[in-house]
Amino acid sequence: MQQIDIKQALTQFGGYIATGVSVVIVVVALLLGGSTTVAKKKLKETELLKTRLQAALQNSSPQEQKMKDYTGMLQNNWQQNVQLEKMSGAESFYARGEFKYDHPVPPAQQWINAPENLAVEVGMEKINVKWDAPPDLEGKKMATFGGYFLYRRWSDRGKKESKIFDMRENTSFEDAKAESKVEYFYKVCAYTENKEAKGGDKMDYMGQEVIVSEQTKESWEGRKVTTQEWLRDLVVSRCTAEQKGTILPSYKLELSGVAGDTALLKLSKWEKGSWRFAPCQAKKGDKIKASGHNKEIGRFDWDPGWTVTSVNPRQEVMRPRPVKKMVLKDGEIVKGPDGNILYKWVEEPFKDFIAAIEYTDEKGNTISLTKNEDDKSGKDKKQP
Repeated sequence: MQQIDIKQALTQFGGYIATGVSVVIVVVALLLGGSTTVAKKKLKETELLKTRLQAALQNSSPQEQKMKDYTGMLQNNWQQNVQLEKMSGAESFYARGEFKYDHPVPPAQQWINAPENLAVEVGMEKINVKWDAPPDLEGKKMATFGGYFLYRRWSDRGKKESKIFDMRENTSFEDAKAESKVEYFYKVCAYTENKEAKGGDKMDYMGQEVIVSEQTKESWEGRKVTTQEWLRDLVVSRCTAEQKGTILPSYKLELSGVAGDTALLKLSKWEKGSWRFAPCQAKKGDKIKASGHNKEIGRFDWDPGWTVTSVNPRQEVMRPRPVKKMVLKDGEIVKGPDGNILYKWVEEPFKDFIAAIEYTDEKGNTISLTKNEDDKSGKDKKQP
């Protein structure tokens, strides 16, 4: 006769056993008319049954074949609630027993979902990235949440770069090291250490090191998060759609005019919440710099890393200008009701000469700049 495995039987039929015990207790209590002695006796029998079941779990022999054992979760999810109640209008107490069992979901049946609402906010000196936690999937058991990976990619002087930041459970990232005039692209995914979770993929670290961001270093203290072995044990969700951001340049340059071989310039810098400008001069080969003192910002020495490469007091340009012309129709002059000739304004290109310079920025790009003829010094700016 084949021996029955108590652990296996309890795992498979535990729910049915609990339900049967509850029904028996309630029926017996009702049939016996609510006797206090009977109620106490049934309570004692229920506790004895529970003790025997737990002893059977602990003393059962191990499985001969290797298979996943969920009895530990069975014990943790097995809940019983036995109490005495007094029915309305009755003098006796009745025993009520309730047994509940929440069946654990195997790791292979758990899911991971992607974060949502990724947003990029661009400032003058940094880029802030924010997102929302992944929503639960309807009817699905979600895997234990591990954290987020933030992917950042950009192109600098034609070279493509990328980094991965481990954000742990943070839902925001301050990119204070982003450089101006560079387009950055961001996307976020969630991860779990449940290697069997559905809805994601194995971590693809692309030969890169995962960087622990400054704001999460304390929470990762003592854990080696940059090892490839740890990354192989992760499952990541789908990523959000990419969002881009570019820091506005902190310097601006205007050409006021050219005197001989000297360019008369206005160098502006974003300082303490507003644009401030200072006049400066530069010849071909000179660095564009400005220095001085201001009571609000104190001593300033501005050096954006730009160099003048050419100065031209009379650069030829073609620009439009308004011209008044007679209205013609079929080659004939058109007159108004009063007999006067009708005219209209049109724009025609003409050759002109204007002061201009060329300079290289901090990244080696060549920029052409012509005189700002509409310059209104001080408008929307503060001069140091």
